[in-house]
Amino acid sequence: MENNKAKVTFQTPVIVGVLKAVKAFASTDSTRAYLNRLCIEKGAEGKIKVCATDGHTLCLVTADQIESDLKNAGTRYELTMPEIDVILARTKSKPPTLTIELNEEQSKFPPYEQVIPANDGTKPVKPYNFGVNASYLARLDTVARALRVGNGGATLRFGETNLDAVCADISGEYGEAIVVIMPIESVIMSKSHTHEVWIKLPDGHEFVAGKAWTLEQAQYIRAQLVSCAKKA
Repeated sequence: MENNKAKVTFQTPVIVGVLKAVKAFASTDSTRAYLNRLCIEKGAEGKIKVCATDGHTLCLVTADQIESDLKNAGTRYELTMPEIDVILARTKSKPPTLTIELNEEQSKFPPYEQVIPANDGTKPVKPYNFGVNASYLARLDTVARALRVGNGGATLRFGETNLDAVCADISGEYGEAIVVIMPIESVIMSKSHTHEVWIKLPDGHEFVAGKAWTLEQAQYIRAQLVSCAKKA
């Protein structure tokens, strides 16, 4: 093998489940090529770690491998979307095991470990509403199905405030996943002294949801949200 390549052998159902679980989290934005791929590295005790992120969500799956010549932790490998499609096509004949070839990463994948909240059992300081893109939650089901999760489902962990990421722990037959979902930037929250629901914009302005807004207010809110989306 060349120094910048490695091979890993899996039980075929395992690698299929892992790839299907993780690839949905890779970015499709062509201007962020370093996120249009999966990051792979050696884990502990015969495990392998596979991660993808689009900057808003992240999925890290740890799964069993049969054998590999991956370098020690710290050396990262990558799989591009076309390479994943080729691998999945090879599995259609249902071989019992599958060996894949990996290249050392060409694009610098972000330090994803810094994004994953610590699982230290801490609780939020006080209850709050967490704003999140609903389509991101559907990805939890994608991961659970791909890893063959039984009735256990996903365990959610929340940070201390509604500005922190929410984390989902998912354990299935084919691996264990950690999914991280970032909150939306326009956080919908309840005021402690009232039953009204307020919308807080990134610039600090707040508006009561459900009340009639003037045209000027509506245009201002829309402009803020559009600006927020372009920055994401």
